[in-house]
Amino acid sequence: MRGFPTIKFLDAPNKAAYDYSARERTVDALIAYAKGGYTGQQMAFFSPKPDWYDPLLVQAARLAADAIDIVTNKTIMGAVIFLYGFFAGVILTAIMLKPSPRPQQQQQQQQQQQKPKEE
Repeated sequence: MRGFPTIKFLDAPNKAAYDYSARERTVDALIAYAKGGYTGQQMAFFSPKPDWYDPLLVQAARLAADAIDIVTNKTIMGAVIFLYGFFAGVILTAIMLKPSPRPQQQQQQQQQQQKPKEE
């Protein structure tokens, strides 16, 4: 065997990659390298492959920033949006909780539907 495979340390927050070039491949040497032994080395920048949900995370961050902006800087707009949502919820709840016919009325309706039509 002539050599070892290249070990790379990926610093994701900084999008940088460092080659482990030391000959010593013990656990202690690798831990020391990962804890900061790579500093001072030349780094290569990398762009990780985007995941399918990355655009969703970007959009969620924008929505969160907008919501924080509305709450902190535009209190009247925040109150209007809140009230709109509140009243829309009340109206939808009223529609969904429409009272059903009473049991006696239901029985009468069923009996009327079951009677043969007399001509």
